[in-house]
Amino acid sequence: MKQLATEGIGVTIRQADPISPEMENALWEGGHLGMKTSIALTNTIFFYNCKLFGLRGLDEHRSLVTEQFKLDKISDKMFITFYGRTSKNFAGGLNQRNLTAKEVKHDCGPDGPRNLFHVYQTYIDMVGPGSMYRRPLAGIEEQLVMSRTGHRSTAVRNYKRPSQEQLSAVSMALNPPKLGSEENECAAEFEANNSKLPKLMVDPMRTPMINITNCNVHIFDAGNK
Repeated sequence: MKQLATEGIGVTIRQADPISPEMENALWEGGHLGMKTSIALTNTIFFYNCKLFGLRGLDEHRSLVTEQFKLDKISDKMFITFYGRTSKNFAGGLNQRNLTAKEVKHDCGPDGPRNLFHVYQTYIDMVGPGSMYRRPLAGIEEQLVMSRTGHRSTAVRNYKRPSQEQLSAVSMALNPPKLGSEENECAAEFEANNSKLPKLMVDPMRTPMINITNCNVHIFDAGNK
């Protein structure tokens, strides 16, 4: 250890620098935080989950779900309450039965364009119940993913999560057949949609003809040339 200290190894403590209010304001002004884009909205949720509720560990963010957040309006005040589960300092079990999970209630202050109540409300309404952090599917077939990652089994399917729209489509396909009136409504809607498509114009007076070298072949329809 003395030799390493002499060489300057381990002398300087590496730690993350705190973000000052000026830097935080610059992130808002630069569009990195806010609700103008989906990326900025996700960055805002992640940043303030760390700042307001002390989420530090990777597992805390990975296991985070939207049901752990409760949004309340009391008179003219707005609050965000976070209900923690297992964390870096609280793993649960018999050895920590005398401890309680984290519960933090944040006062969002007066209403305004940067009010976090509206930020969290917008984000949670968009992603719905379940995992807190989402990323849209790239639409790549699993065969191409397996060729890139080297998977030889179907274990790559474990990384895919069906969306609510996909689950609803499966449910609708498995439902009992519709009643006659419902089928007529669907047929009417189908005809209405098809009526908007351009129609092919066919001239009934024109005789179909195929030209072959040195001869003409005429096609007769019901005895008419």
